[in-house]
Amino acid sequence: MNEVQSVQTRARNPMAVAALAFVVGLLVGWIVLGWWLFPVKWTDAAPVHLHPDYQMEFLRMAVEAYQYDQNEELARFRFAQLGSAGPQLLAKLRQNPDPLPAEAVEAFAQVVQAQPAQPGQQQPAQGGGGPGFFTVILLLCMLVIIALVVVGVFVAMRRKRQATTRSRERKEAVMEAMREMRPGEEPLAHYVTTYEFGNDFFDESFSIETQAGEFLGEAGIALSETINTGQPKEVAAFEAWLFDKNDMQTITKVLVLPDASQDLMNRVSNKGEVVPVQPGAEVQLESTNLRALVRIRDMEVEEGPNGRYFKFLSLEFLVWGKVGGGPEPEPPLAV
Repeated sequence: MNEVQSVQTRARNPMAVAALAFVVGLLVGWIVLGWWLFPVKWTDAAPVHLHPDYQMEFLRMAVEAYQYDQNEELARFRFAQLGSAGPQLLAKLRQNPDPLPAEAVEAFAQVVQAQPAQPGQQQPAQGGGGPGFFTVILLLCMLVIIALVVVGVFVAMRRKRQATTRSRERKEAVMEAMREMRPGEEPLAHYVTTYEFGNDFFDESFSIETQAGEFLGEAGIALSETINTGQPKEVAAFEAWLFDKNDMQTITKVLVLPDASQDLMNRVSNKGEVVPVQPGAEVQLESTNLRALVRIRDMEVEEGPNGRYFKFLSLEFLVWGKVGGGPEPEPPLAV
């Protein structure tokens, strides 16, 4: 029975990556920037926000100031700064006025209690004139992180949709090719594979067997030549090969771009016959008992500083056996 195999690229879950990036950004912005490097600092705090001990000191100073200036309006205003804690603090001060004179404390109490403090007189603590420079920087950093997360999710989802679309198109093409075959023309093996830029370990192979399960050989494709020394590799040539168990020699052909340089073709010529390819091209590999057709389904080329290289390559192998183990006149290859 014919076997149809396909290679699919496994992509990471984009939502998990986005969630992780958001958590990391939140921790960096909140703990590292907000608490450690640029903590919030308050200035010009009103007496109502002070510790009770400092509030008592403020009240003592207010009494002492009234003792000298006798400004009743200013005394009421200063007392109002203590908010709801004022009456309780004044009661404690009347019980223990030392080192102030008790008469001064009583006089202050009569003035401030004669006319209760108005809510409008209270002045809550304010920040240092609006958000500071580092606060603005922190907010901008958070916005940038959120924007990067959104863009990352969008790009990941788009790539995943593109990979899914290509995989579906390859499967549909294989099924259509199989439907168009006439009885008796079915190959022993039919294999579809795809190379994408960045897959530096691309090396695909598959077994060739009879319907009864007898092993006849193998075929495959791998990287052959690159035009750069770093990573990811810029691939300029692939090796398509066919191995026949009854043939001592592995048949190899090197697939290059149509405009490949003469220098590149010379470098790979010792690996096998050099064949320029483009979408729709067909390359034949023939051994003693097997005949394979390598069909270029689709390809994309990228231009770089070192020259042109394969960015994407989709191809299929179709392998037939030869009747009697010898050359077979014009075996059916059309699909």
